Amino acid sequence: MKKFYEKKIEDLEAALEKTPKDPALHKELGNVFYRQDALDLAKEEYKTALHCDPDYFEAQYNLGNVYFRLKKPYKAIISWIEALLINPKLDNARFNIGFAYFNLGEYDEALLEFRRVEKMRPELVDTYFYQGMCHFELGQYELSCRCYEKALELDNSNDEIYYNFGNALYECGKYSLALEQYSLACERNSEDYNSRNNIADCLINLNRFEEALVEIDQVLAVKADYLPAFLTRGELYLTIGKNDLAKNEFNEVVSLGKSAIGKDGKTNAMVRYAQEMSNSI
Repeated sequence: MKKFYEKKIEDLEAALEKTPKDPALHKELGNVFYRQDALDLAKEEYKTALHCDPDYFEAQYNLGNVYFRLKKPYKAIISWIEALLINPKLDNARFNIGFAYFNLGEYDEALLEFRRVEKMRPELVDTYFYQGMCHFELGQYELSCRCYEKALELDNSNDEIYYNFGNALYECGKYSLALEQYSLACERNSEDYNSRNNIADCLINLNRFEEALVEIDQVLAVKADYLPAFLTRGELYLTIGKNDLAKNEFNEVVSLGKSAIGKDGKTNAMVRYAQEMSNSI
């Protein structure tokens, strides 16, 4: 594959010697650099293509992709907007703007973009999926559920949709319905430990404690260092009044999580929570 790209670059550079102001050749050379992760070189080629032809929306769109991978999301958004000014039907650019805003935590802006994409491509599953995620982050759980329902109407094979739908239903206090969605996610992905652990959490809220313990034990039998399962088991023991057992579970999280301190913010949060719970017993 490396030789293929080297030959492609040689051919494009030779062609550019003959027609140095051909924007399509610069864009294509940028694409080759992009595929090789030579992002700075790709950026320069896309810029050169735009210098040759300011209305070349393909180069403008690809420049946005480069900026996003270079972790410059606002520059990416500007590039995609400029591509849309040239070609308003460029739905991929509109979706990417929404995705960039989502990653920046600007969920209202992201929602606006995803709704615009929905009008352009109502059959696109990810449009509804990310709208659901935005609503979830904004605490609008009922709206989140509606978006996931629409996504599942279009694609009922995606375990990630079931998992997120379960999360939204859980936050609505609809534990039986959330349980169904997590179970469907597990049917499609047997290694979905998040969903299986959340099944146990739902069962605890439904006062089905023995079933919850079975689910947790099954997770830990396969993934012995899965911290969320220890937390869930600790909360289960606390709920049924077995405080000593609960304290042991929380302490286990603290012990297992020590090696991850400073590496994973989510793990750190679980360790801190476990320490607080252990101290409160």
